[in-house]
Amino acid sequence: MKKIFIIVALIIMCILSVWYIHSLFYPSTSFIKLSTTEYYAKDQASKEYMKERHKFKKDEGYDHALYFSKNNSVRKFGYTEYKLWATYIIQNGRKLIHVVDSYSDTILKRDLSIHSIIDSLNVDLVSLSELRKSLRNFEEDVDEFTTLMNATDINQKSNEIIAVNIIRNELNDTYQQAFTLLNTKIKEYSENKISFTNILISIVALLIALISLILSMRSNKKVA
Repeated sequence: MKKIFIIVALIIMCILSVWYIHSLFYPSTSFIKLSTTEYYAKDQASKEYMKERHKFKKDEGYDHALYFSKNNSVRKFGYTEYKLWATYIIQNGRKLIHVVDSYSDTILKRDLSIHSIIDSLNVDLVSLSELRKSLRNFEEDVDEFTTLMNATDINQKSNEIIAVNIIRNELNDTYQQAFTLLNTKIKEYSENKISFTNILISIVALLIALISLILSMRSNKKVA
């Protein structure tokens, strides 16, 4: 009877070990839901300016850029509008950089000792992937501004063009750093997981050996 109990306990132990190892390698991510949040929408900078343009003095516009613009709001821009449009692009770019930095801070604070950390890292991965759409929208607006600014008769336009592209490069670098940090965390978790799994397998193997030894000794006593 004791032998049967030990065998059953051994089987249960093995099943639990296999289940735990499986949960480590294949964690549940069913709770992750894609968000519809956009931190930066297409044409956001120019539309924001159009809503607040009454605050600024209006100067004569330049018609050359009309041939390159598909944005009806931008088609009416003049010297002052282009200058302030650049300011709004820079402002929104810095907001996006702050959002990406906040994700990096969250990833950095993830505790790898928590069993459910892989679920949190998966959420971070989804969040960063969704944020990429906003970054693409921002990049398209920077490209549009650069093209249209070049097409105008505005003198000394290089300062604004350089400024918005510096912000774009800074944003891309910050986003890349966040992804690199996330990949590093995932790699560290994987290494810890493999080490823990090896230890668990060793413990189970040791228990099996001990139980087998005990059963063997009892069998020899009965024979004796």
